[in-house]
Amino acid sequence: MGAEPSLSGTFRDLQEEVGFHLGYGRNPDDFSDDQEAEVDAVIQAGYRQFLTPPQSTNMAPPQWTFLKPVISIGLIASRWEYDLPDDFGAFEGDLTIVSTSTRYSALRQVGEGVIRERRSGSSTASGTPRCYAIQTGKVQGGTGQRHSLLVWPTPDTTYAVEGRMVVWPQRLTTTNKYPYGGPAHYETILASCLAVAEQRHDDMKGPMWQSFVERLTASVAYDARMKPERLGYNADRSDWTARDTDPRMREGYYTTYNDVRY
Repeated sequence: MGAEPSLSGTFRDLQEEVGFHLGYGRNPDDFSDDQEAEVDAVIQAGYRQFLTPPQSTNMAPPQWTFLKPVISIGLIASRWEYDLPDDFGAFEGDLTIVSTSTRYSALRQVGEGVIRERRSGSSTASGTPRCYAIQTGKVQGGTGQRHSLLVWPTPDTTYAVEGRMVVWPQRLTTTNKYPYGGPAHYETILASCLAVAEQRHDDMKGPMWQSFVERLTASVAYDARMKPERLGYNADRSDWTARDTDPRMREGYYTTYNDVRY
């Protein structure tokens, strides 16, 4: 994996800028414990504000492309339930079984109840998974709320599954130092942090807030250019449960030309 672009801003960069704005200097190592805690609180609030801008910006909530990475999950034989990453928010669209030798259909998302109903009718059914559901767990005191992936039927062998995940970002720290968005959005994140500092210490939305709104407009426009022009065929799956029982539909959608299936 290559190095991070040198223009990428880090948590320490934000500490320096926010500390300077608050009058604490640019060296986080010289901050008192109270100053460090205050700078950290401002940065976390500014980062959240950038990720989910308030209605006062008069902008629709951005659907940030950088919060939708493709992840891979390894399925193993005889196991139908899998823990999802701590920062998992949702899957966007279908999952796909990746194989270099065999063509598989996508795994369609269904309700958790559908998976459990099918398992109650045939809990020993195994084969290539054809559908999945997300199970949301209870909030745990030490770990918070987590999610699980349920698949049906139970895998009969190992499979690699890929899908586009919506991320719930973790707080910025000295170890988790790179904010989502990279160099293209760092100035907007910084402007958001300074706007928070301005509101908390000057009790007003002044020049820093206006700068944030301008930067946010530019970031949204830039991110819109990163979206694909076409998302693919939007099939009507309202009758998918019935179609799933049809063997002709289990392997996906194909066409044949000169006896070759594509």
